[in-house]
Amino acid sequence: MLLFNIPSIICSFCVIIHIILDRAQRYALHNHAILLILLMALPIQLLDINFYLVFYHYGSILPLKPIVCLFWWFADYGCYNGCIILMAWLAIERHILIFHDQWFLNQKGRFLFHYLPSISIVAYILVYYIISIFFVPCENNYDYTLPVCGAAPCCQSDGVLGM
Repeated sequence: MLLFNIPSIICSFCVIIHIILDRAQRYALHNHAILLILLMALPIQLLDINFYLVFYHYGSILPLKPIVCLFWWFADYGCYNGCIILMAWLAIERHILIFHDQWFLNQKGRFLFHYLPSISIVAYILVYYIISIFFVPCENNYDYTLPVCGAAPCCQSDGVLGM
């Protein structure tokens, strides 16, 4: 996994830096969702895969702290599901950009159909997973001898948060 993770991280940073530094790429609407997906995937590349590598090397999660499990859950559940949701929005937005490009001709249309949905989706993903993983007052069970701490966050079994 390490053989492919390092080039993947390097490529992600190169694409992110290219989009941010190149003015034409930064202002192109079709690059914004891709940039958001790359930023949402970075914790998966930096945390999730490395936690798996440490687990497979040592046979347990190190260090044996609950915060490690919480961050692993955030990367594994929150960021991964966030990438899926952003990918779905990317497909919808591509359709809008191709077949309804007149909606983006003025600033109000760009805000209403491009910026507002993207900001809302990212804010919802981050707020939901940060609250449901880090701040829900339920009892998490951590098994440091299994990958991803052996279970899902306790919010997954909650009637409202677990969906």
